[in-house]
Amino acid sequence: MYFRVYYPYHPLNGRRLRLLRRFEGPPAAIVTETEDGTELQVPAWMAMPGASEFELVDEPRIEVRGLTAMAALVRRWRSECSREAAGHPNDRAAGSGPGEAGSVGWKGPSDPESALAGGAGTEPAATGDGKR
Repeated sequence: MYFRVYYPYHPLNGRRLRLLRRFEGPPAAIVTETEDGTELQVPAWMAMPGASEFELVDEPRIEVRGLTAMAALVRRWRSECSREAAGHPNDRAAGSGPGEAGSVGWKGPSDPESALAGGAGTEPAATGDGKR
């Protein structure tokens, strides 16, 4: 089985490579072999066609909604770490999962890589010029 590196800033961009094995992660990775026989891990998202749409910009740009979500995640994580350090039991409701009130974890598609494939609830960051 073969795969192609689509991420434009990877040195193996555009190359068709043999897939030796795959790690589901997180983070997911594909293991290939270079011409000299060295095994190399490539992040799985770089092998997705959507990775070719990434572009570098002079000024970093992040959507406010993304920063707000990140700040909330950090606040929840810090709060949970403080409770654990103080010896308090986790106040999470039984059966609550990642991303639910009182918990810390991934909130998004079950496969974070699906963001590149247009997965539900995800959107790549805008570059400021209307491109995504």
